Amino acid sequence: MAEKRWDHRGRGRMAKMGSERMGKEAKLHGALGPGRAVVRFLYDSMYVDDEWSIRDEAGFTWWGHRLAQRVAVEPGIEHRGWTVERVTVETDLVRGLTWGPDRWPLLAAEMADPTFGTFVVDQAAGTVRLRSGMWVHEETQEWVARRLGAAAAFQAGGAELLAEELAEKLGGEPAWTAPPGNGARPEPDDMLNFVLFARGIGDEEPDKWIDGTLHIAA
Repeated sequence: MAEKRWDHRGRGRMAKMGSERMGKEAKLHGALGPGRAVVRFLYDSMYVDDEWSIRDEAGFTWWGHRLAQRVAVEPGIEHRGWTVERVTVETDLVRGLTWGPDRWPLLAAEMADPTFGTFVVDQAAGTVRLRSGMWVHEETQEWVARRLGAAAAFQAGGAELLAEELAEKLGGEPAWTAPPGNGARPEPDDMLNFVLFARGIGDEEPDKWIDGTLHIAA
């Protein structure tokens, strides 16, 4: 699938990015509270650029390339003495839709190719987004942060692959946007390049994946 939509720029660059960027460790800031600590961890671990992002009290929106992804914490609840908060990751996909019942089977068929998220349809607004979410409290921050970080990365990469094809099937247009004041991002973030490269290797050479780890020669 990836080779139809993306230039992965060669394995050498992916290896370089992996060693210089993804090898660094982000830290959890527990004093922020469980949900905001996870949001901050995702911002730091994905090396989101200020130039291509907007931050606010609840989280941030960033553009890995042409699609906006929103990472945010929702208001918490108290449960058996724990403050439990939900962190969500949403990526824009399609806009400009006139929704009808015939669209549901088309959307359901796309779930055969997982993108670390479920489809969220706003019929009134004519939009489709991808969404993932996890509940977190202070004892599960690290576990949630690492899994939701992986979901955010693969969701962003999968959305870039899927948007045009899904828009054509549903009768809308890809939800391309750009951060206010900066214009469209001309090149994809390296993290998306690695995600899409990894997805392509998984499709073409599944033996490269061993116990959930991608093994390639630099």
